Amino acid sequence: MEEDRKILRSYNKLKNFEIKIYRLGNTTIPFPVPITTTVYFVVALIIIAIIDATIGIHINFVYKYVALPLGIAYIAKNKKIDGKPLHKYLLRLIQFQNIKKSKIERFEIRENLESFRFKINFNID
Repeated sequence: MEEDRKILRSYNKLKNFEIKIYRLGNTTIPFPVPITTTVYFVVALIIIAIIDATIGIHINFVYKYVALPLGIAYIAKNKKIDGKPLHKYLLRLIQFQNIKKSKIERFEIRENLESFRFKINFNID
């Protein structure tokens, strides 16, 4: 198996490479599967199983446990919100919601920050 060499114009590509699964045990997979897509699929499958156990989704088994998680994983992998992957966007959103009541001053989060007030007096003669 010959490796294809890629020309790197910057070092950013070295930080953002994807880890892929090529085989499961002794069985080779026909195409490589990225780890993030697999994680999205498993999380979507668990959420659908929980919803099915509580509410009950009355659709075909294949659609419920294969097609729907695959669709969710595909959309989550390929759709970027504000230029970020879905899991990073949700993490930053949760962090923002937690610091919403506090203020940021000089890149540090301050809980009880008093607002600065000053008076301007005008003397009109």
